[in-house]
Amino acid sequence: MSSLNTSSLIGSDREKLGRWMAQAVDEGKKSIVEAGRARPAPMVGVVVVSAEGTLLGSSHRGATGDGDHAEYGLLEKVLKGVDLSGASVFSTLEPCSRRSEGKIACAQRLIDRGVANVYVGMYDPFPTIYRRGWKMLVDAGIHVQDFLPEYRREVQHDNRDFTDALALSIGSEGTASFDFTLNDKRHVVSADGTEFETRWSIAGQDSIHGYAYGPRMEVAEARHAQSFEEIDDPRAFDFSGHSVHLRVGQIGVWRRDDVFLLVKVEKVHAGPTYGSDHFQLEFSYQFRVPVVL
Repeated sequence: MSSLNTSSLIGSDREKLGRWMAQAVDEGKKSIVEAGRARPAPMVGVVVVSAEGTLLGSSHRGATGDGDHAEYGLLEKVLKGVDLSGASVFSTLEPCSRRSEGKIACAQRLIDRGVANVYVGMYDPFPTIYRRGWKMLVDAGIHVQDFLPEYRREVQHDNRDFTDALALSIGSEGTASFDFTLNDKRHVVSADGTEFETRWSIAGQDSIHGYAYGPRMEVAEARHAQSFEEIDDPRAFDFSGHSVHLRVGQIGVWRRDDVFLLVKVEKVHAGPTYGSDHFQLEFSYQFRVPVVL
């Protein structure tokens, strides 16, 4: 991976780079979080410098519109139409590698504008996004380097709320439907390099008991949560018990070490009457996995 070798920099180079990095960090501190956002947003500042070394523009998240990424706002609203061939970009956060349908990722915008160098203060902590923007830029022939250590530390400090909230990130998702009486009341869910063996017993026509089973396994009820999106940090729940009573629509959380399995009960069928030998359970699930930093 490309990384800035600070020992190879002479004093004047270090001073020039540090000046632009410091300005990007200062811009990041001005970031505006969009209204109604449930999770902490990253503090992102960006500075663009011409091939000749003159400042072309600077901006931060939300500066040009509610929710605007810093790079998007600067490139498309402030510097729209400006020739950026050979320019250097200083961004406190790795440029995004993907957006929702119909939108262009910031990394692609930088590629399309012909910039020559991108300096990054911090990489995106989502495991499925981490260094994807970096790879897009490098594959396009752009020279990518890290900020100097003192500025990386400041960026990380400014974004501690954002990174703390993402200490566990969304992993694999799916659904399951099974008759647990066929497998000793067990069902194994596997993904993201691990597997959880869940165990169940009938609690009623529309409810079940789920159990923590196996070494280091714990279980908790995600009280009041009706969707996975409402659960910011599953570590906050009470894992002191060994079982949970879940009705249709409720969510249980299985934990082993630092990996979590979220299970939402979608359907419970206990036969014509409560206590029937037949039991069908349908649930949706989502893994929460540690962030790769």
